[in-house]
Amino acid sequence: MGLRFQLGRRKGTHVNFRNPLVRLVAAGVTSILVTVTPFVYYLHSLPVSSTNAEPWAHFGTYFGGVLGPLLGFLNLLVVVYIAVRVAELQQTNLAAKRLTLDLYNEWHGDALHQSRIALSEVVEKLKAAPALGLTLSELERSNSETSKHAFRIYHFFEKWALLAREGQIDTVLLGKVLGSYASWWNEVYFQPIGAHEKDQYMASTLALIEREVFANIKPQSTGSSNAQPGSQQDAAR
Repeated sequence: MGLRFQLGRRKGTHVNFRNPLVRLVAAGVTSILVTVTPFVYYLHSLPVSSTNAEPWAHFGTYFGGVLGPLLGFLNLLVVVYIAVRVAELQQTNLAAKRLTLDLYNEWHGDALHQSRIALSEVVEKLKAAPALGLTLSELERSNSETSKHAFRIYHFFEKWALLAREGQIDTVLLGKVLGSYASWWNEVYFQPIGAHEKDQYMASTLALIEREVFANIKPQSTGSSNAQPGSQQDAAR
């Protein structure tokens, strides 16, 4: 019995009465019931006669006069609701496009470009000695110039991941225009430091970046894996 009860609860549906559309449907059903209830009561008192149709005519006038305008008003509310929802979706999509463009411009801005160049030294260290495990927490404690550049890139991808999780950016478009860059940085930087990160918060953030950014990017050709960020071979990185 317990199993059946659990299965029944899983299959059950929960009605969210905070949804305006659900409220409109509930109002429509209630209005129809309020209108039909007198009809059912009055129907029993109407005579069935082929010679006297006047009571039925009065009832039809009442029924059409009450229910018709009511349904028309509810139909107007539904149309208004749909129009508002379409406008909201358009605004949401427009805001997502703007945030996506902002991220794209930030990636190609001077600050991040300089940081990508400066961080090439850290990338080379990780390539030469993967066991070194130069993590974000270690870079933070060092308080060096390299730390500043490393965290600038880290915070960029953190922002990307948070906006993607909340559905506030166009992840498909951003994946197309920055996907190759993200894949490259994931391979040469985020994967090596993530494997050795001991700080719980930073490790969870790296996991978020992996889940929301790198896992959703289709594999693309990123060029030579030996090219350094900011070098002549790979200036776009």
